[in-house]
Amino acid sequence: MAKKLRSVRSESTRGFTLVELMVTVAVLGILLGIATPSLVELIRHNRIATVSNEILGLVQYARSEAVKRAEDVDVVLANPGSEWTAEAKETTAGNAVLRAINNSGSVNLSAAQTLTFNYLGRLDPLSTITLGLSLTADSGISRKVIIEPSGRSCVRKESETIDCGES
Repeated sequence: MAKKLRSVRSESTRGFTLVELMVTVAVLGILLGIATPSLVELIRHNRIATVSNEILGLVQYARSEAVKRAEDVDVVLANPGSEWTAEAKETTAGNAVLRAINNSGSVNLSAAQTLTFNYLGRLDPLSTITLGLSLTADSGISRKVIIEPSGRSCVRKESETIDCGES
């Protein structure tokens, strides 16, 4: 009878052996080693895309406010480098700030710039403006915000040569 109890007990024992556990940990380690570099690259690209789209939104907001108010609205990008600011301002009534962006230092701005949108939503003077942005940690990851004389604006990779109207 004691023999039967032992066989029942060994059949009911469940769990992982040490070898199975070590194989599982090794497979997880390999998968993490493969996935981590691509995840870091994804985060870097998303960071610059987010900042580029924030500036694009600010430019589009300033343009729409210029049309809505029927007066000039400026977009002022100051302090080029990693600690820059961008503001949409009224040109009358004491230069009141309508909207602002403060960069945390993760993305560099290539140059200070002031854009003026007139009551028609066009740039004044009529010329294409390109704002260069690059990641502080890796200058190879960059974007440009293009603002055409008509006021149309878009974000492109630095290597792309197409305008806002082209896909």
